[in-house]
Amino acid sequence: QDPFSIDEVVDYCGKPEEEVTDPTTPGAPDDPGAATPLAYRKIEITELFPDPVSPQTDENDEYIELFNPNTEPVNIAGYKLQTGMNFTYSYTLGDIDLQPGEYYALSRQDSKLTLSNTSSQARIQDPNGEIVYQTDPYDQSNQAQSWQLYGGIWQWSEIPTPSAQNIQLSVDSTTIT
Repeated sequence: QDPFSIDEVVDYCGKPEEEVTDPTTPGAPDDPGAATPLAYRKIEITELFPDPVSPQTDENDEYIELFNPNTEPVNIAGYKLQTGMNFTYSYTLGDIDLQPGEYYALSRQDSKLTLSNTSSQARIQDPNGEIVYQTDPYDQSNQAQSWQLYGGIWQWSEIPTPSAQNIQLSVDSTTIT
């Protein structure tokens, strides 16, 4: 016969401590199945190049430029890029790490997203579906110019800058700022 009962073994080894959870925390025992959404970092769109001029082509040279304004790298896998006046066209980004301060031009060839020459805009959503950035819309594109964010204002520039910081001709068109 066994000299120890189960109660004696438990008393001897000690009972496990009770787990204490904050009842207001999502996923706590009184909130079964609730998941805390992940927090994603902001990514900005800084330039659209809708109308390249020959010998450039829409397929190879049209692009949307992304920018990481954060102090840490951001993996943009699962972020969704959308274009069109009603955001009809969509592309889910793959496993790409954007370094702090990095500009990244995504070509039409890679994303299959089209930028209309008559009017368009773009936005980016994080994997939770939250809109993290949206451009101002443009009406008629200017051939060989990019629609870019410069000094906090969306404007046309005669100097497209794929994967680089935007530059703008000054008002008198004699100096570059």
